[in-house]
Amino acid sequence: MLAVLAANPGAAQANALTDDTAVQQPAPAAAPVVVRVVPSGEERNINFFAAIDPGCESMGPIVVRTVSDPGHGTIRAEAGTSYPVYATTNPRAACNDKTVPGLKLFYTSKPGWIGEDSFRLLVIYPNGDAEDIIFNVISR
Repeated sequence: MLAVLAANPGAAQANALTDDTAVQQPAPAAAPVVVRVVPSGEERNINFFAAIDPGCESMGPIVVRTVSDPGHGTIRAEAGTSYPVYATTNPRAACNDKTVPGLKLFYTSKPGWIGEDSFRLLVIYPNGDAEDIIFNVISR
């Protein structure tokens, strides 16, 4: 019999396995939802992704992949700088007062579109971490 420690977000549990037992994988965590409001037909910077060390230096490039496209607009990403937002308890909090390198995400709705749009991205960080994010954009 083999004891396996299975990691679950926020919890861990030990499972006893035998050779004929299938391994149960934990259900994937729900993707976070980011909500933004933009003026119809105008390009807006709706998010900034950064991977920096405690000295506010870039840890490397960030890759953004489209999982699902917006239905009523377009998105684009470009390298740029902006102010990060870290909790005061984070060692990178001192970087909140400085512009740091990262990736800016832009959204533009179709001209005249008023309503909700959504899309999903996979963001891959230089250290191998990744996050699946759903964006809900409301054009007014």
